[in-house]
Amino acid sequence: MLALTGFATIGFFLLLIITRRLSVITALVLVPLVMGFVAGVDPKELGEMMLAGIRQVAPTGILLMFAVLYFATMLDAGLFDPIIAGIVRYVQGDPLKVIVGTAVLTMIVHLDGDGTATFMIVLSAFLPIYRQLGIRKTVLPGIVALSVGPLHLVPWSGTSARAISTLKTEANLLFNPNIPAIIAGIGWVLAVAYWLGRQERKRIGIQPLDYVHQENLTESQRALRRPKLILVNALLTISLLVSLIKGWVPTPVLFVVASMLALFINFPRLSDQQNVLKAHGSNIFMVSGMIFAAGIFSGILTGSKMIDAMAKALVSLIPEQHASLLPTLT
Repeated sequence: MLALTGFATIGFFLLLIITRRLSVITALVLVPLVMGFVAGVDPKELGEMMLAGIRQVAPTGILLMFAVLYFATMLDAGLFDPIIAGIVRYVQGDPLKVIVGTAVLTMIVHLDGDGTATFMIVLSAFLPIYRQLGIRKTVLPGIVALSVGPLHLVPWSGTSARAISTLKTEANLLFNPNIPAIIAGIGWVLAVAYWLGRQERKRIGIQPLDYVHQENLTESQRALRRPKLILVNALLTISLLVSLIKGWVPTPVLFVVASMLALFINFPRLSDQQNVLKAHGSNIFMVSGMIFAAGIFSGILTGSKMIDAMAKALVSLIPEQHASLLPTLT
């Protein structure tokens, strides 16, 4: 009965988000809550299960919250502007270089783990170039979507965060073994970008390009730029990444301290700090709120023993002689 209830919980959850009846964050909380009552779990015990789930994912939620804030602050301060300007200068109207440059910029911008911000920044930077050169517009979103893939393995992305919370492990323990996979993924993305670039170069050739990145920034974006602090921000970011890989400090603490330093160094005035927090507050809430909601989901399924019952039910379906296939099926 518990196994059936567990499968029904996951089934209803998927159905509600696929049909857009509920948002993911709402479904993560309400579906297991209702199914917990259906399974006959006492309300007090249900509350304790939810709290246990939240406690389990709290470090991951804090990590995501402040990692997104850190990289958003760096984007606002203009840390990556020289890279963007350099890429635009380098491409010089060559479709092959433009498309490869799109992939490189996407992977740099997606370091903040926020897909929405990545698409907005890269599309706004490169769409005028694609239009001016006549490159097929479908190539731009295609390359951007492909390029975010390898960066989903960084520990502050939603994908890795869910894996960290599920496995109850430290971020660096999951991230370090994935570094070769990230490098291989980046290589594949660049290879695809190169191939598409050659196709477009054959189709339209190399054309003159007149585009300046700074001229396409809004007034509010220019007001937040800190070109004199680029070196300081670069050193802070490099130190952060080295500390992350080495595991010198717990990852959530590392990003809490780094994000506060980034805010204080770049925006010492309270009004500027408030503007940055307001600008990125919705993204921060959605990313971190999703993790806490997932904690409630897993807390109820684990505490009510639904997960155990589901695992036993699935294992019982696999003949003993085919047990070696279980990792493949997983």
